Amino acid sequence: LGYVHDLTDDRGSRLELVHRDVSPQNLLIAKNGSLKIIDFGIAKAREKTSRTRTGVIVGKLQYMSPEQLSSEDLDHRSDVYSLGLVIYELLTLEPRFRGKSLLEIFYEAFNEPPPEIVNIRPDCPPEIVRCIQKSLSQKKEDRHSHAYELQDDLEAYLHHQSTPVTQHHIASFLGDLFSGCENIREETTRIHAASLLGQHQEINDVDDDTIHAMTSN
Repeated sequence: LGYVHDLTDDRGSRLELVHRDVSPQNLLIAKNGSLKIIDFGIAKAREKTSRTRTGVIVGKLQYMSPEQLSSEDLDHRSDVYSLGLVIYELLTLEPRFRGKSLLEIFYEAFNEPPPEIVNIRPDCPPEIVRCIQKSLSQKKEDRHSHAYELQDDLEAYLHHQSTPVTQHHIASFLGDLFSGCENIREETTRIHAASLLGQHQEINDVDDDTIHAMTSN
């Protein structure tokens, strides 16, 4: 995510790209342990020619920052907030926002602090709790200034615990987790194809390997 935020044009000027849809559905972990961020369909850049109409909200309500819910101008700190929501849910197995409508979620975002993580996960380290609370600050000025800063905080805790988590470690974990799945490639391709069809995405958005897998099945 930090890489995306730092992207520049041919003149070296930052594009000020904001993903606007950082959510569990759009964060994939590859078998080699790398993270893939997908679906830049509603991403917004500084000089993007198409503009979202005033008052129109795009993205998933459960993973929006307060300023995104308010249809304000966004910068990369909005994505940091969304990523904080994802981390919160990973740790608690519960969404930060419980509301089902825009009005309910809007009220939670501006009037209710996030539920205390320690009440749901008493074993969550204080350093991680503080890190998530910072990323979920209502005012963007109080959040991590960059996705890399959020990464630094998380890695600092891991380093203090002498717990390395590299791409290699993640790949090994995934290998152990799916060691009994002989047809994992076929199964993940099938699930991915079904997801694409379910979302009615255009065939042009699908890579050649997926098209081949879809048509051969």
